[in-house]
Amino acid sequence: MGTMRSPDYVGGGLVNLVAEIEQRLSGGSVSPGLTPELAASIPNAETYVFVLFDGLGDLQIASHEAERLASRGAEAVVVEPAIYLGGPLDRVLYRGAQTRGVEEGSSIAEAALEEASRPGRLVICYLPHVDVDVDVDVAAHATGTGSGAYVEALRTVTNEWQTIGEGLPSHAALIGTADHGMVDVAPEDRIDLHPH
Repeated sequence: MGTMRSPDYVGGGLVNLVAEIEQRLSGGSVSPGLTPELAASIPNAETYVFVLFDGLGDLQIASHEAERLASRGAEAVVVEPAIYLGGPLDRVLYRGAQTRGVEEGSSIAEAALEEASRPGRLVICYLPHVDVDVDVDVAAHATGTGSGAYVEALRTVTNEWQTIGEGLPSHAALIGTADHGMVDVAPEDRIDLHPH
């Protein structure tokens, strides 16, 4: 098991990555951007496609960048599974952003590429598949990181990532990150809360 790190909000965290994009698109942000070394790894572009792999990293999103972008004339569009439309992320984190739901069986990546065709946008592509099984709304990690469900979820998000990368318009840059990781817990060490 790895060592847990404290979030870095002064230039190396997820909040700083989103602030960096906000600064590039709108000229400002209330949060500091990335450190110069990290910022240099992101190419300048007129549009950014930001892919969030839920459940694959160790930091959580802790800002409300989409609303501030809209107030400064930059456009933010969230592409997510249709079952999440109007949910807590839309109401709190993605305030001020347009939301586009993608029905089961359709490609989130293809929808994100359509939205990225226009310059001056932040297209947020939400891929919850590793953390939550979208089809049955059950956490995929409940079966463990070695399970068939987990492997299939990894395959799904890998395909979406590759599709975006291969179809990205020349004016756009692709950035990927995750908000937290997972730890397998033996059944005898679990505590079940009822009701969930």
